[in-house]
Amino acid sequence: MSAMALPFSDNAVLAVSIGSSILYAINVRSEPSFSRMTFKTTATALLALFAFTQGEHWQLVPALALGAIGDAFLAWSGDAAFLRGLSSFLIAHLFYVSLFAGIGNGVDFLLNDKLRLGLAGGMLLLAPVMSLTLMPNVAKSLQIPITVYSAVILTMVLAVLTVDNNQVVIGAVLFAISDTVLATDEFLMPKDSGYRGLMQYVVWLFYYTGQLLIAAGLVDGWDWLNKVQ
Repeated sequence: MSAMALPFSDNAVLAVSIGSSILYAINVRSEPSFSRMTFKTTATALLALFAFTQGEHWQLVPALALGAIGDAFLAWSGDAAFLRGLSSFLIAHLFYVSLFAGIGNGVDFLLNDKLRLGLAGGMLLLAPVMSLTLMPNVAKSLQIPITVYSAVILTMVLAVLTVDNNQVVIGAVLFAISDTVLATDEFLMPKDSGYRGLMQYVVWLFYYTGQLLIAAGLVDGWDWLNKVQ
């Protein structure tokens, strides 16, 4: 099945999702509002709908749906909203771990690929360093949740590196990078830093692109990167 052979409704769902992501990107620096939250949530929720219509990889639907819920929480300010968003994404990543472990080729596949092995090594170094850097700068109530979340997202990346699908791997890595940039912006950057605006755009670009690549990469005909090899 080619991309153009997908039903019109599927193409329309993806088009509206991408359109909503652009509208959110335009408003990413705006004050929290219902419309801003709607743009953000709709973009990911429609990816969940797209995954549901394809009927493949059932774990992808709750992973994306929980991402949309997390987006709704993170569209607002404050530690309470951040913790709820973090919890939503933590559970989403557990679904991704289950999905990637199920379709992956095992540890041997990872160990026999130098690029994937290098990515795994980089993540194994980055995750604890990032956690230790964050801990002195976050509220005590967030320290354990952030530590657990870091461990789960590291597990997700290690699991996806066993999957023989470059588009899905790149999507998951972009997702993980977006979390790192978000944590840096939220807890490490000075509030008056001129780089914060750029970082917020990077977070959204990497996060949404990552989710889109994962969702589309698991559908026959939308696996763009592997198709051109």
